[in-house]
Amino acid sequence: MNIRTAFFALLMVILVSVVFAGSMSVSGEGTLVEAGVTTFQYGTHLLMDEDGRILFALRSVIVNLDDYVDRQVAVEGLLVDGYPVDGGPAYLEVSRVQTLD
Repeated sequence: MNIRTAFFALLMVILVSVVFAGSMSVSGEGTLVEAGVTTFQYGTHLLMDEDGRILFALRSVIVNLDDYVDRQVAVEGLLVDGYPVDGGPAYLEVSRVQTLD
């Protein structure tokens, strides 16, 4: 890892820490899918349980969630303040993903 990459990674961690200070840390397991068109219109991806229910709407500035589409995963992150809205799920800023399959 070069100095530029390390600096960028550190900057992103600091940014997320400042923006989400006071947010609740949570985790969940399920299938990560692209959000597509939803009635609640937030999140780039969703975490679904085995029955097809949405556990969380997801976004991340640290993890490329596209790398985990259609995979069984465990996610960790911080709840985004002000959500859920419009009958949607809780909104999670993902900081870590681990594959389970």
